[in-house]
Amino acid sequence: MSLTEVSLIDNVKKQIRYKIKSYTGIFHALVILQILGLFLSTIGEGSMSEPGTYFSISVDYFTSGVVVGMTAFWLFINTLLITTKAYREDDFTFITSRLSRLWANIGFVFLLSVIGAVSAHLVINVLKVYLIIQNDELIMSNSLSLLSVITGLLGLIGYFILVSAIAYTIGSIIQRSKVIAIVASISLIILGNIMIRFQGQELIAQGIFFFIREPNFALFCIKIIVTSSLLFLVSWMMSKNQEVQA
Repeated sequence: MSLTEVSLIDNVKKQIRYKIKSYTGIFHALVILQILGLFLSTIGEGSMSEPGTYFSISVDYFTSGVVVGMTAFWLFINTLLITTKAYREDDFTFITSRLSRLWANIGFVFLLSVIGAVSAHLVINVLKVYLIIQNDELIMSNSLSLLSVITGLLGLIGYFILVSAIAYTIGSIIQRSKVIAIVASISLIILGNIMIRFQGQELIAQGIFFFIREPNFALFCIKIIVTSSLLFLVSWMMSKNQEVQA
């Protein structure tokens, strides 16, 4: 037994560095998915044409939603994997506890969210450059100020953190008890059918718009932080019997 007391912060830092070095494969997967998303985005989301006697108008729509969706999917899957038993046993490398492991995982998924958001933002700019080079016609694009770009990037990071928190909570529930996971899934399916039958789509839409259509950036950040914190708190409570060992 070691007489040296290891601080929580130092332990968390070591675990995060270990995860970054050990899980390099997930970053390769991010590159592949974003390249695929970039290729799909060049196809276009839709088009519109208006024929005329002397001239016709044709409009093609391109969106970055595919790239963002691919990145969110990558983040969701990898956050789920972090909660599995195989990944949890990697923490045996350190003298750790549930609390240090939770903070290390939060720090790691936060880092993944930042990397995913920044790389997705760069890929979106590559898409814009590609479209400008490939098209001689006039291209209309949103003109954003530097503040708007920074705000948009921070907002994207916030959405990705929320996605990570949801995935981590789902994974923690599944790892805590398969029975609880099955019961929760069945309950959600039944509740979803009831809401659809009684026109509960509006309530679901309001829940989504609670984050998406928030005009005040400061309030948006508060919503993300509070919701994510509550989800991670639930995850911590779910993992109380999953204490790792020295």
